[in-house]
Amino acid sequence: MASDLQYSNVDMRIDLHTHTDHTFDCRMSVETLVKCAEEAGLDAIAITDLDTMSACSLAGAVADKISIIPGMEISTTRGTHIIGLFLNDEIVSRSIFDVIDEIHDQSGLVMLPHPYRERIGLLHNRFNDNLYNGEDMTRIISGIDLIEAFAYSSTPDEAVETDNFLQSIPDIPQVTGSDAHCESDLGKAIMELDDCDSESLAGIRKALMKASRTLRYEVYTAANETEVKTLVIEKQKRKLLWKIKKPLIQPVWHSIKSVYDRSAKFLKSHREKDSVRD
Repeated sequence: MASDLQYSNVDMRIDLHTHTDHTFDCRMSVETLVKCAEEAGLDAIAITDLDTMSACSLAGAVADKISIIPGMEISTTRGTHIIGLFLNDEIVSRSIFDVIDEIHDQSGLVMLPHPYRERIGLLHNRFNDNLYNGEDMTRIISGIDLIEAFAYSSTPDEAVETDNFLQSIPDIPQVTGSDAHCESDLGKAIMELDDCDSESLAGIRKALMKASRTLRYEVYTAANETEVKTLVIEKQKRKLLWKIKKPLIQPVWHSIKSVYDRSAKFLKSHREKDSVRD
């Protein structure tokens, strides 16, 4: 079994962020990924190879016990990665704004992966490298449907910064995924979805946006021992932010901007306190 996580009796267990050897830095075959996911007791996985969907149909052909969510992790022009889920076709755009539009045009969901990952995380690129201004961020955040609260590949600093950010923007549904590039990582960060009324992709998609969920992920302690962390989200709040494809009338635009500005001030204050302590 690929993971030591113990699962409870829930409707759906999902790893929303996995890779195959169709991603340049992954050597795990499609067949191995599917087999390990089944052995780990998962009900569904999203295949999110970098800049390609070539593995999705292959996985669907060999999967007997799990559902395959077709996805793609897109490298945008400024380096930021965005994940599209429930896609029909590969995303061809590379501007982050056009990528978000193109995913929504396919009725897909936009997921923000590892927000504080160096070079490829949206929030790292905003707050550390200043690649986006406040107006850019307001527009981008308004198009995000899901945010990865934790990826197994995340560093402790990334996890802490993401958690701080999520405290200021609680309205975007939170998810998790392993970002598995090898067998041993698969299932190390999974989500247990309650009230998933169907194992169909449409049922899973609906539950991702609204259902209560438990995020489970493995971390290493200071003694280098494995410890399982759990985050229970009993109820999803109604989304405050609108998709960018919808008209942003002034009152709505200002409400979105205020959410982003509040989160930016929260993080700035947090960093200043840390600096004083140091």
